[in-house]
Amino acid sequence: MRRVRKQQMAFTLIEALVTIAVIGVLLGILLPAIALVRERGKQSVYQSRMQSHARIFHIYAGDHNDWWPNVAERTDRPTWYDINGQQWGIAFYFGQQHFWHFGLAMAYYDGQVMSESFLGRTYRGNNHWDNDYLMSATLLARPEYWNPLTRRGPQQWSGTRTSQVRFPGQKAILMEGVTVLGPGATRRLLSAGADGAASYRHRDEYTEPYPGGDGPFPGTMPSVRGLPGLHTIDGVFGRDW
Repeated sequence: MRRVRKQQMAFTLIEALVTIAVIGVLLGILLPAIALVRERGKQSVYQSRMQSHARIFHIYAGDHNDWWPNVAERTDRPTWYDINGQQWGIAFYFGQQHFWHFGLAMAYYDGQVMSESFLGRTYRGNNHWDNDYLMSATLLARPEYWNPLTRRGPQQWSGTRTSQVRFPGQKAILMEGVTVLGPGATRRLLSAGADGAASYRHRDEYTEPYPGGDGPFPGTMPSVRGLPGLHTIDGVFGRDW
């Protein structure tokens, strides 16, 4: 009887070890899949937020005789907005690429500057006033400013109209900042086109941007190189993908 009991105990131990091994294999398969599903869920949230902002841009244009948002003075000095009794400033003209929401907050976002709707993959728990959804700089200057043969300077800075966009389904008006800036840059870029649709595309699908970026003038960020979707060759006349 004791010998049988030892055999049964040994057999049970082997079963336990096999079960543990099987569970380990299953976890190795399932955990990456769960992480992928979770990441895709987050990406869907960011995509939905961007599409909502693109819709606001079109509503703004409908309210302003077809003009895209342009909410900063054409200088290197701050443009200030009083939002619910607090002063919020856009430091210089092309700074509105990041902070366009200051100019639209009262009329289109119920005075909310620190809404989660402005946060994407860049957000790390601070700078609640930041905006991860960048306005394309090409909306802020005439098309000839975005061509190396015809760029002259700040005299070409101007608002642009929705009707000037020649390829609405191929011209970005918004880009998620983390996908084009800094060490967190990714191979998949989230953008919203002038047609209002937001989607992820592989970096290789984008056309080469204007290499001079915003330009070397007061009111720009001269250190920023040309970036996909933000600095399109020929501006609103051009294509990003």
